[in-house]
Amino acid sequence: MSEKNSKSFIDIRARLKVQNDSMEAWLYKYLNDEKATPYVRQRLILDSLITHLSPLVYQYQGATKEEIRQSLLDANQAWQMHYHYLQQKLEIDLSSDNSFPMKEEVFEQSIEAQTDLKLEAEEDFETELEEEYTVFFKP
Repeated sequence: MSEKNSKSFIDIRARLKVQNDSMEAWLYKYLNDEKATPYVRQRLILDSLITHLSPLVYQYQGATKEEIRQSLLDANQAWQMHYHYLQQKLEIDLSSDNSFPMKEEVFEQSIEAQTDLKLEAEEDFETELEEEYTVFFKP
């Protein structure tokens, strides 16, 4: 069997401490409710990650500028298709909303927020590890 046709398992685990009324908690509840979404949770998560990160993954893999550009175009098409799906599903038309494109100040705030989230997640993870270590290795 060629390497291209071979398969392997992907095991992605995320353990986060979140507020019960946060978007993360709502998302977890949504993904675990079979009535809410008819899709397989793992596929939804993986497809979302691929759509959001594929251009960066191509860059990481050493792809050519043209391959990275194409992945960015593909990601944009996937985002647009999902955007239109959401409008139809939620029966909300945003075509007359002129809030796009994103203003530079909003973009900078988004980058700051992502950085803050990363630092917060790292702190939470380190705290959880310390707590687990303490519980596991009680004197």
